[in-house]
Amino acid sequence: MLDVHPPHRKIDGVKEFLLHILTITVGLFIALSLEGLVESVHHRHLVHQAEAAMRREVADNARDLSQIRTQIDKELKMLDDDRAVLAKIANASAEGQHLSFNMEMGALKDAAWRTAQTSGAFTYMAYEDAQDFSTVYAMQDQFRGAQEQVIKDDMDAAATVESVPDAGQWTPERMATAIDRLAVAKMRLTYLKMLVVAMDRTYRALDKE
Repeated sequence: MLDVHPPHRKIDGVKEFLLHILTITVGLFIALSLEGLVESVHHRHLVHQAEAAMRREVADNARDLSQIRTQIDKELKMLDDDRAVLAKIANASAEGQHLSFNMEMGALKDAAWRTAQTSGAFTYMAYEDAQDFSTVYAMQDQFRGAQEQVIKDDMDAAATVESVPDAGQWTPERMATAIDRLAVAKMRLTYLKMLVVAMDRTYRALDKE
């Protein structure tokens, strides 16, 4: 906050008055310039911190993608095995077989992204940089939504199976429902794997900038 103080003595003459006005004007100009400089430095520091934090976060997520892809391949095989067991149940040849519904999904971090939004760093970030980070984290949101849907589809299939008290009580309709739900879950997982490949390319492109 800037303070302008009145003169300490009586001003004599127009010349002295103009000199006093000039002094005040110069002082205000210097003060405003310094204030603007301090704010500019603060904004640059804020942007630098936000970019550094997000790049570290993206690098961590990029390393986690390999494990997530392995998990997805494991889940795809599990769904194929479950469909094979259901086929055996339908043919009354599933003795000793069992179904597995155990989805494990790795999570991608976004704390630095949320902090950058809350702190207002994006307001002062270069448009191209803000757009690049927005693209990366938008893909992560899309991935998270697909993960949640896969888990829901898998749980729906599991609920269909669990609602049958005995293997001999499967009806063709219930069997078809379970198989359809597993098929949908597999399609979601396949889409999830495609997203992982796309995110890997996006992470690599951001890392080269």
